[in-house]
Amino acid sequence: MNKDNNLKKKVDLYFDYFSNKKIEPLISLFSDNILLRDWEIEESGKSDVKKAFENIFKNTEKIKVNSLNNSLIGSRVYCEIDIIINEKELLKVVDIIDFNKDGLIYSIKAFKG
Repeated sequence: MNKDNNLKKKVDLYFDYFSNKKIEPLISLFSDNILLRDWEIEESGKSDVKKAFENIFKNTEKIKVNSLNNSLIGSRVYCEIDIIINEKELLKVVDIIDFNKDGLIYSIKAFKG
């Protein structure tokens, strides 16, 4: 599998783990110095990012990510997604996900829109 397909596959795994609230597999995709930033939070480091995801999962009964479009440039994947919360609230989001040379996610920036 080439690098491009591998990174896109990891993004698909990330969204699957997120949608299914699988915290340990999710965290295994991250580098130690991961940065998570969205319109409400900014956390860095694996343990703080893990806590942020645990908080998101605790505060939502159901969460589902539908990937609409992914584009890869270098080791950055731009993802247009719909996030459906509790089967009723729809968030339209763009994620920018950066990978390090080891194929681990070191930055996730999420933007509403």
